[in-house]
Amino acid sequence: MIRGWLMIDFNIQDLRFFLTNLSIRTLINQFGYPLDQMDNKTDEIIQEYISNPKQVIFGFTLGMSIIGLIGLRFNSDVETELRHIIVDRNYRRMGLATILIEQIAKKFKLDILIAETDCEGLKFYENLGFKIESLGMKYPNVERFQCIVVFE
Repeated sequence: MIRGWLMIDFNIQDLRFFLTNLSIRTLINQFGYPLDQMDNKTDEIIQEYISNPKQVIFGFTLGMSIIGLIGLRFNSDVETELRHIIVDRNYRRMGLATILIEQIAKKFKLDILIAETDCEGLKFYENLGFKIESLGMKYPNVERFQCIVVFE
């Protein structure tokens, strides 16, 4: 698939067995957790995918480099939760996260995809057609939102 000048290999595969790979850990570290929590949060995320058979994590590559990850939890036959999505900071604002969601939705024939985000992620989800509902202040000074899209 070509978008602009960037060619992406969409050989999407389950990465749970490769989660200890340094390049995957480095990408997970880009979620933006405070430095004093980063290693613990990265370990928690990795353990979440290793231990829960209903959760899978996929990546997409540019050449041999993994430049994006998407993590899902299959809650039921019709509802899937988007647990994590990240694009390497060097490749952001190029539409890659949108492409990744579209490809995963097609690959798994998703019916309903739900996600949770903060104010910074709202525009991204709105642009993809997600319906947004406030969850209130789940954390001190941080309003969270539930985002839901139904695929046809």
